[in-house]
Amino acid sequence: MMRLRLRFIAIVSLILASTIAVLAMKSASVETGWQEAARSAPPGLMQQVVQENLSSDFAGDVERMRVWRISQSGQSKPLFLVDTRSINGATRPNENPLCGALGCKFLGYVSATKDRYQQVLANYLKPQLPPKISLIEPTSTIRNGLPTLKINQLEGKQVKQSVLGFNGKEYEVVETHLLPKLYE
Repeated sequence: MMRLRLRFIAIVSLILASTIAVLAMKSASVETGWQEAARSAPPGLMQQVVQENLSSDFAGDVERMRVWRISQSGQSKPLFLVDTRSINGATRPNENPLCGALGCKFLGYVSATKDRYQQVLANYLKPQLPPKISLIEPTSTIRNGLPTLKINQLEGKQVKQSVLGFNGKEYEVVETHLLPKLYE
């Protein structure tokens, strides 16, 4: 009876440890994507986003915008992508002055000095895409110290994919093509 109880405790402990490990891996993978700015933006970045892109009377909550910190092997410094749609703005785009007929503004910054950032990307993108198509995909290709980015946009019934590369000062389009699949 005692042996059976010890075996049961060992099995439960093993299952519990495995579950914790799986959850930790899932949590780590989520950390590589978009996060609320209040939790993920480095000090000073969101204040600079406001200064450079919004009027002083903007009443929205910039801390609810989303930031994606991209840092990979061979990259000279982290790239911070900023989705200017706040959680409220994503559902009510009329309340965000950085959203309009062209889409919503997406920004990219790298650190320039201790508390200042250099804007390297400023594009209006329409986030409405078919399922399983990402709006922005960083690649493993590094150009001038930063990763190239694939930007996907719906054009008619196809997805237009633009590859943006860093030219040392800002991101620029280096390649564009239509993906072959048609969407309704």
